[in-house]
Amino acid sequence: MVLNENSLYRTPQEREELVADVQKTADAFFINFLGTMGLVSIDSGKTVLRQSIMDDGKLKMINVGDANKDMSLSVKLYMETGAMTSATANRISRLLFALKQRKVSSGFDEAELEDIVSEIKIASHRPSPRILKLVNSWMDGEITLQQYSKTLYMLIKAMKDYQPIASEFMEIARRYLTNFADVKGKEERKDPVLKKTTLASLTMEPMDSSDYERGYQRDSDVNLSMAASAGAAKGFSMDDPIEFAPSDFSFKKEEPKKSSGLELSLDPIEEPKQTKPDVLSILKTGELMHSIETWVRANPDASGADAIATFSEALRYAGEKERIMIALNTDNAMKVYSDYVSDAIMQEVWTPFASFALSKASTLQNDKMQKVISELLNVALEDGTWRSDAVEIMQKIAKAFLASNPDSVEEIVKNETRFDYASVRRRLEFLGIDFAEAVNILASDYEARREHIGFLTSEFTYGFLDQETIDKLLDEIHAFPVDHESSDSRAVKFLTNQLQDPLLGVRSGDAFEVFAEVFYKADKENKDRMKLAVTNTPAYSDVIHHFADSVFGYGYINEDAIKALTLFGGENVREWVHGLRDDEILSIIRESEFVNEFVEPQRLAELYAHALDNNVDFYSYSPIASFFRDKVSPISAAVLRSLRDSMVRNPHYWDSRDSVGVLFPVIGNDELFESLQPFQQTAVEEAVNNFYTLQKAMGEIFSDDVPIKPYDGMTLDRLREVMAYNNIQFPILPREQGESYSAFHERVKENAANAKPNVLYAEEIKISDAEKKRLTVEFESRNSHKHGTYFEVLRAFDVNIPVQASEWVDFANEKAGKENKVMSPVYHGTGSIGASMILRYGFAVVESTDKSVVGRMLGDGIYFSDVVDKVAQYIGDIGYSRGIGTKGYIFEMDAQLGEQWTDHQSAGVPNATYQKDVVSPEWAVFKPNGQLRIRRAYEVQLISKNDMMSIQQKALMESFADSIRGKETANYVFMDGMIPLSKSVIKRFDEIHRAGRGLIDVSAKGPMVVIKGVETGGTFFIKDTKEWLSNPANKQEVQRFLSSIRRNMDSINESLKQKYDEFNNSLNLADGMGSASKRLAWYAANYKNLSDIDKTVSLDLGGAIALGSSSKASADDYKNLKELRDNLATDFVNTILKGAATQEGYVKALRKVKKVLADNTGLGGASGAITPSTILQVLDTGKYKADEINLVLGGLYLFGMRGMEANSDGERAVNMYLKKVKGGAGISAHHKAIAAVKGDVKQYYMAARDAFKTDFTIAEECSSGSFEAALTYVLIESAK
Repeated sequence: MVLNENSLYRTPQEREELVADVQKTADAFFINFLGTMGLVSIDSGKTVLRQSIMDDGKLKMINVGDANKDMSLSVKLYMETGAMTSATANRISRLLFALKQRKVSSGFDEAELEDIVSEIKIASHRPSPRILKLVNSWMDGEITLQQYSKTLYMLIKAMKDYQPIASEFMEIARRYLTNFADVKGKEERKDPVLKKTTLASLTMEPMDSSDYERGYQRDSDVNLSMAASAGAAKGFSMDDPIEFAPSDFSFKKEEPKKSSGLELSLDPIEEPKQTKPDVLSILKTGELMHSIETWVRANPDASGADAIATFSEALRYAGEKERIMIALNTDNAMKVYSDYVSDAIMQEVWTPFASFALSKASTLQNDKMQKVISELLNVALEDGTWRSDAVEIMQKIAKAFLASNPDSVEEIVKNETRFDYASVRRRLEFLGIDFAEAVNILASDYEARREHIGFLTSEFTYGFLDQETIDKLLDEIHAFPVDHESSDSRAVKFLTNQLQDPLLGVRSGDAFEVFAEVFYKADKENKDRMKLAVTNTPAYSDVIHHFADSVFGYGYINEDAIKALTLFGGENVREWVHGLRDDEILSIIRESEFVNEFVEPQRLAELYAHALDNNVDFYSYSPIASFFRDKVSPISAAVLRSLRDSMVRNPHYWDSRDSVGVLFPVIGNDELFESLQPFQQTAVEEAVNNFYTLQKAMGEIFSDDVPIKPYDGMTLDRLREVMAYNNIQFPILPREQGESYSAFHERVKENAANAKPNVLYAEEIKISDAEKKRLTVEFESRNSHKHGTYFEVLRAFDVNIPVQASEWVDFANEKAGKENKVMSPVYHGTGSIGASMILRYGFAVVESTDKSVVGRMLGDGIYFSDVVDKVAQYIGDIGYSRGIGTKGYIFEMDAQLGEQWTDHQSAGVPNATYQKDVVSPEWAVFKPNGQLRIRRAYEVQLISKNDMMSIQQKALMESFADSIRGKETANYVFMDGMIPLSKSVIKRFDEIHRAGRGLIDVSAKGPMVVIKGVETGGTFFIKDTKEWLSNPANKQEVQRFLSSIRRNMDSINESLKQKYDEFNNSLNLADGMGSASKRLAWYAANYKNLSDIDKTVSLDLGGAIALGSSSKASADDYKNLKELRDNLATDFVNTILKGAATQEGYVKALRKVKKVLADNTGLGGASGAITPSTILQVLDTGKYKADEINLVLGGLYLFGMRGMEANSDGERAVNMYLKKVKGGAGISAHHKAIAAVKGDVKQYYMAARDAFKTDFTIAEECSSGSFEAALTYVLIESAK
């Protein structure tokens, strides 16, 4: 038998011989695996490399076989020699799989690879000395992995002994020759020295044409081979790694080098120049660039036109085979990097050959064209290393070839649908293959369906499959499982993808029959997925009607259909139930309590009574008891009589606490009690105890003063289940000897008053709307965006559960000295029911059958993740949910993992216990209250992606506005909970509401003091408050904190302030208005710009300005006021425009103006010295351009200058002015945003863009939006 899939061996016997030769197997590993990883490091996107990786077979070591590529097969063979453990081999498998998924890129960190190789038993399973020397040089850090592969290539090229086990590596590596020239050493020298190797035992023979290496061959080359009598190349020295000079891979003209006997340089050996080379013989290589270079170097005076003419002439004499070979050699389509040949010359020379191939497209060989098409797709659509003109011609050749070769089309389709499903349609249509035809090719053939079921059942075939094919695929999914996914899950995803088809709602039965069959088999999580998939689609009501029709469709009650209707619920189900006849309802209630939720209680009560009177056998009497207890009040005399008679007449039907026990407290009395059997009486006693204790517990759990409670009401039965799962028990009173039922009943009621559940160990933290947004955005930063869930924070709670606090310490002590990794923070999502119980009693592992439980992949334990969108999927009260508006809770926790398998399992992380691929990391712990400690609970609500973007956008705008308003924020986190108010006064965080100007807030690390309006923002963590205050090294930081929580004092311009004080002291303060007039005159003469006011902070300025509005003001007062106002208003405008050259300057300028106006109330506002109208008068002098006007008014409005409020005179004045000057903007009275006037707003946006120094053009969609929207857009785009 011959095995042709790999190049390491051809027959089973050769395989055995290879494994028996440990050295040769080791060589194969270090060439094909480690050598190829070096090529990945150099350029992971090289087409030939990517194709080889994608064509490799299964990568788990147990599945690697003859069909695999040498890279993976060499790993398994080396493992079989005993060189590595299966664990090490599996690490390599995961690395290869990551490589296949494009998760490993050029220049990757070599540390993990070094760690893997260090686990190999190289000492006892040694490669040959030359390769061992290379491996050790890399492991010792003397060379890089890229140098390793580069040197390895040259070694194999020189030593034929290695070539039989290196053909795949060499085929790929020779495409890296130009890349090798750029590979640098650990410390690159300024003038690279070419190292030479003495090959005393080697001979030089003429190169045979079959040994030609594309992309490297020069005028002539040498073939380095072992002389027959030379032995094992004793003279090949590996004392130093082989290195190359850049000249090795350039094609510049060089002087011939002299040979020095047996000393061989790796530089190309020049032959004597040819004046008239044989162009046809040159073309036989098939590579135009090398051929043209050879001709140009032999004819240095020739022009590009001469080269084109010469090779065009050669076309006339080339045979058909040679023409096609040149046309289909894909290297001829690549962009050129040469000193001798340009892209234009290459295209001119190659085009006639390609045109000839196009004319012969129908006759081209399939094998060759398959390779050409593969490279065309990968290069033309992915790498972009081909010339665009060459892509266009080759695309035409491929289309013409496929149009006349339908078998080749099928082969292409099968190859393309093996991986990367998202790109299939684009790639096939690039070749002119109709996507619908491609899907049909695969779907119509049994073998093709089996091999490509992953693609056919993906979302990318939606709309291209008929119902018959859908049915076939659903039948075959379980027969042909897809890797890394269960058949059930694949079936659900496939079907729900197809259900997006709006026409499904008018199709006949088959589609719904298929849906039902898959639904019945699905687990709880996948049932929820299917329900979500059809919700709000035209198929929704049709699916429900199909389930409804199936209830009676088989001559018996279809319980699966009943369960489906129970899950779907809603008005559609209610309407169907209301239309049922009495006998149909009776048929259902014998098998299920499903209709209890939908039938009018009195009608159902009478039907139950009628059935009991006729001794109808029910599957269970518990639902009957619960129905009458919860739904019917009052119970009619006739129905009451039927219930009592049935209870006495059929004691073995009414025999449990859930049946007779539940119903008896509702309908019972002393006489009925005495009529019951002893086992019935015992059940009643237990039930009565439970009834009153549960009622008491229900009242506590749903109390108005409890901040966390179930969103929806619960029945006592459900509460009993929940309490049982949490191992919550209340004391039960036994009935005393001879005690009547009524006396016992009263005694139990009195005792129930003492039955209280644990308190809720969660205290709500009052947070503002702004803090909710901040927390929402903070959580979004931990969103992996792999699960499609987004949420906003509604409330926050501090949590400290006593059982967790004590058991956490016990577990830590138990694991002292053993494996016990601690993680923080981690997250767990749950519903309102779960939260209300967990925050009272700690975690309890709920049985998998409970309806609130989903996904037990890692066994029965408490699950958590460090990815928030993963846990957000489970916040609903019915388990898995992604519905917008769903509310629930996310716990922020600490976790200690303990020992793997014993204390926890994991998935999606290195060395996980669950080895299948998962979307996000996840852990399950088995001693939850000892291994998990809830720190904080957040009530959250699922929102859409657009809602999240809106929240982020608003947060960004608020942050930007804060920076304009001078509101830098400092956050001081006191991890011990103690907050200093001064150097000597320290308070517990829960004893104070604020620290001076600082607000008390929450953080993951402890209480936080938030101080706005400081010069230097940031977050600072203090572990020990007393130590922080007393440590001299912290003196400056402590002083900054203490001064920040007090009101800041503005800096003073001492010289101007002294001048003012001297003037002020000269005034006669009794001279009321006269003093005010003199002050106003002084201000007008001395205050020339905003900086003066900013620094002096004169409390008298406002009073002086107020004089202007007084009836006692003189003409001089008005004159002085106008001078002061004009000076400051002009400086106001110029300050903004001067800063507007950059974003930072613009913000600082607006901050400065805002601060002056805010600190000096007499300046701003509708009646201040500087009003919107004052600014307009400055702008109306003709000195300012329209875009400058826009920047000033935009900034004025952005920081909210008083007098600019909606519908104010200032706003109307600005609007009128803007319309007058047509500056491109106007003020919106209702939205406080600058919006378009007459649609000409682009000029305004251009000004904003220029102010922020951005290089892109603002999108057209912003051209009619608000200034705030444009500003936000600019900021977000700049951040990218």
